[in-house]
Amino acid sequence: MTFLSSEESVIENDESLARHSFVVQEYLIMEDLLYVLIGIEGNYVKFKREGEGIVFEVDNGLDGTLFQMVERMLCMCEWYLFLKRFCDEHAKFEYGFVQHAFCHCVREILQDYLTLIAQLEYQFNRNELTLQRFWFYVQPMQSKMKGIYSLAMSIEKSNCKGGSLLSLIYDTYICYSGDEKIKEMYCNILRVTSEPYYEMIFVWMSKGEIRDPYEEFMIKEQPEYSKEDLKEDFNDGFWTSRFVFVNDRTPTFLEKYQKEILQGGKCVNVMKEFKKNFKKMKFQDFNKNKISEMNIEANESLVNFLKEKKLKSHILSLKQFFLLERGDFLTHFMDISSDELAKKNREMSMTKLQSLLELSLKSGTSAFNENHECVKCDFSIMSLYEQLKRIISVNENGMIERMRNELNGFESFILDYQVEFPVSLIVSKKVLTKYQIIFRHLFNCKHIERLLSETFSELKPYSIPLGDSIRQKMLNFIENIQYYSYFEVIEPNWNYFINKLESAKLVDEILKIHSDFLDTCLKECMLSNEKLLLIFEKMINLCHLFCSSVFQMTSNQINLNEFNLQLSQLDQNFTLEAKKLVESLNYFAAADYEHHMSNFICFLFIVNLVCRLDYNFHYSNKEIN
Repeated sequence: MTFLSSEESVIENDESLARHSFVVQEYLIMEDLLYVLIGIEGNYVKFKREGEGIVFEVDNGLDGTLFQMVERMLCMCEWYLFLKRFCDEHAKFEYGFVQHAFCHCVREILQDYLTLIAQLEYQFNRNELTLQRFWFYVQPMQSKMKGIYSLAMSIEKSNCKGGSLLSLIYDTYICYSGDEKIKEMYCNILRVTSEPYYEMIFVWMSKGEIRDPYEEFMIKEQPEYSKEDLKEDFNDGFWTSRFVFVNDRTPTFLEKYQKEILQGGKCVNVMKEFKKNFKKMKFQDFNKNKISEMNIEANESLVNFLKEKKLKSHILSLKQFFLLERGDFLTHFMDISSDELAKKNREMSMTKLQSLLELSLKSGTSAFNENHECVKCDFSIMSLYEQLKRIISVNENGMIERMRNELNGFESFILDYQVEFPVSLIVSKKVLTKYQIIFRHLFNCKHIERLLSETFSELKPYSIPLGDSIRQKMLNFIENIQYYSYFEVIEPNWNYFINKLESAKLVDEILKIHSDFLDTCLKECMLSNEKLLLIFEKMINLCHLFCSSVFQMTSNQINLNEFNLQLSQLDQNFTLEAKKLVESLNYFAAADYEHHMSNFICFLFIVNLVCRLDYNFHYSNKEIN
């Protein structure tokens, strides 16, 4: 707001105020003020817009004392015009519900302002008003108008809406340290403008729906992620990415409730698929203190529903089939399907193998498992170690199609487990892939053990001490790896996981402890460490090579002398890799212990394996040329 100087002011009136007495000037200028303060030009006070502000022209004949009082009040004209225009503009639908609520607050203040002007006009008409009284009456309203004008100006400049608008109002309220009545006004504005936002939260947490046509809410839906993706999407997109935060839409005063709002709404959204009802709460009873209560209720309802859908039964079945708690079915399956699994992928019959798997499942202890029909056979497009190296980024992408054709059934065989929604939230593609990796590791060890056992009968007619020595060395390695995997990794971690699962009350908590269990098993089985993985792969390949050489020798494909040369080289290579493995395990055990002094278990699993593989320091003391 600016004023033209006396020289610049050119107001054309029949009479200049200078010709009138002080009393008449006061009367005439008050009459003008009653119009000017509601945006209408008077006879002696004119105004025009210049840029973002207003320039006032006051008759230069006005007494200096009166001019000073008039000057103090004219700013309200500018504020009134701005707020009126603000409400007209920001009441449009595209500005959203929160802006509309704010405009409602502004209109209420403007209504109080106009009421005050009407009361002043009434007193003026009764000749009961002086300019000094005029100023006395408008001062409280001027403070209020200044406060709301300042806030509206900040909103217009920042072009914010929804949650970010609430943050701006909240920050203004918190930072204001002046008149208590103005602070109370900001508090009331915050309460009113928050109401439509709280209603969005209430609908989200009670019905699992996002009603946000103007993009104001802190959570947005990404409909491209569907529940069907849980069977294919390794990243669990339906649960983790279907509903996501938009950070700049989260009000400052709701940041600590952000996670609970998201979790609770997601649970209700899942339950909505099955038309499950929750305890009804009226919106009038809802406030931010109810958020935690609604989140706990929603999570408990979904967890109980998962229990109704036999979640624990499915998890126990995963242990039985994938972690080989009852591995008799696998031994039977390998016996009856060995000829088919020995073929290349492109030559195998999936239908035949599925029939053989079902026969194996129904022939042993697995027949009593109610979920055995969920188990299906499948084949990977790459070997176990190639898959693991890709996961931990050891190598670049290769020719997957070529690998698919070169692998045989033993190298590519995996189990699949099919569950319906909502159990697929917990047994998702990501979780199942981890189970499959552990299964392939155990299946691979079983297969090598089986081959090494077969070489015993193959070598029996021959007197080849080195062959028996190597076979026993390799068999000892494989058996120790299996024992270690079952009884020192899977079993203790499983018991810890199940105990935590029993007490879990939140869906995210179940997902975390399930993922932690699998990650720990992968780590302790040496399937997530680049160096250990490469050494382990070489040792497994040497076992394969030994068995292959034995079968070639006994079928007269190579002569005995050539076989002995191969054995000597195999023995040296296997001993070298075993020594590397023991040294690497010792190194990681020491490093892990130093890093996790407070948790002795973190390095104990490696020490146990070292003791099994090198109990008499055979490999540690071995000198390799």
